Amino acid sequence: MANLTCGSFDSRSEYLVWLVVPILFSACGSSSQTLTAPPPARCGVQAQADSSTFPSAGGTGTLRLTTNRECAWSAQSGAAWVKLAGPASGQGDGTVKFTVDPNSDPPARTAAITVNDVRLELSQQGRPCELAVSSERELVEPAGGDRTVRVTATSEQCAWTATAAVPWIAVTAGARGTGSGSVSFHVAAAAGPPRTGTLTIAGHVVHVEQGAGCTYTTPTAAFNLASSGGSLTVPIDTAQDCGWTVQSSVPWITAVSGPGSGSGQAVLAVAANTSPARQASVVVAGQTITVSQAGGCTYAVSPDAYNLPPAGSSGLVTVTTGEGCPWIGTSGAEWISLPVTSGTGSAAVQFTVAPNPGIARTSSLSVAGDTVTVVQASACEFALSPPSMTQEASGGGGAVLVIVSGSCTWSARTNESWITLLSGTSGAGGGLVQFLVAANGGAARDGVIVIAGHAFAVHQAGQ
Repeated sequence: MANLTCGSFDSRSEYLVWLVVPILFSACGSSSQTLTAPPPARCGVQAQADSSTFPSAGGTGTLRLTTNRECAWSAQSGAAWVKLAGPASGQGDGTVKFTVDPNSDPPARTAAITVNDVRLELSQQGRPCELAVSSERELVEPAGGDRTVRVTATSEQCAWTATAAVPWIAVTAGARGTGSGSVSFHVAAAAGPPRTGTLTIAGHVVHVEQGAGCTYTTPTAAFNLASSGGSLTVPIDTAQDCGWTVQSSVPWITAVSGPGSGSGQAVLAVAANTSPARQASVVVAGQTITVSQAGGCTYAVSPDAYNLPPAGSSGLVTVTTGEGCPWIGTSGAEWISLPVTSGTGSAAVQFTVAPNPGIARTSSLSVAGDTVTVVQASACEFALSPPSMTQEASGGGGAVLVIVSGSCTWSARTNESWITLLSGTSGAGGGLVQFLVAANGGAARDGVIVIAGHAFAVHQAGQ
């Protein structure tokens, strides 16, 4: 420590004066010199916040402090919802960061941050009340009953009320409340048509819909119609002012009359049916009516005949009918193949015909109940040797050679009484037809033997 005398003080030790004044007074005896400390104002603190007003959602701020560098300071929050986030104490200039918590209550609030003897006021807006209800539409049976609607509030300080707008709805609990709670109400029994009333709960309109205290009678519960369709009349018996409606679940049944009120009748139109038998339900005055309609499937098949070459081929048969209408197909011969034998609705049915190793042949297909004739040409080519003959009047025997490739079948016949077939009336592949010509006692004559579809001419001389 520097040596101090009673005569004077140098400027370098001036800042220690206030510490050594008592000592100096004691050492200097009766000296009349007087020393004083720096004024307290020298350590004054100035505080300024970048924001002193906050919304209900809260936020953050910074407190800027200005003072002499040798001066100490300490900051304190005056409310729990204002929290100091930076250093709460220091020396000389400095900053203190702070946060403001959200305000969930409606009233605004204030607090302060104190730095030494400086007080900085902060204010925060309140959060507006937000009220919600658990239901804005209640359905009640005709017999009436009790219901409860839950109220949810953003703050326990939010106040609300509940009132009914019609006499048949009575609030039984929760007419007034604060914060979250519930409202109970009673709906009186209904003795007539449906009705709607409202309550206002916490500022929300709650609609109450009560079904009619009406009963309905429809004497007929089921109808059966032909495929051609038509109209149906459903009698309705109920009290005056009791309303009713008609609701069809399918497009082929439509309401001609309805809705209505009181006793009356509902008229339904049923469209013609071009499909299989069908059934649907119609709700008339709350009663289920069953409508059954016979099937109306019709079929058109084309073409009705095919002529095909002997080498084999394929054909296509078109079936035209209503959607969902079933059909089947069958082949009348092994040489006609039908891969698809059933289906529904319109379709194209393909078939194939095997090569023909023999004479022309004919069979058919049955598709959707219609017959399609299939004719296939012969692959056989026959020749006769000789192609004809001449016989003496005395008569005698003769023979014809049948020439053909493969195993084509054939037959022989004649309508001439004077020609008798002895052998070879039928065969497969090549063969011999033998015959006998009777004696001719008259004029020359001509006859025919039909062999494998060819005419073999026989000429016999006369007497």
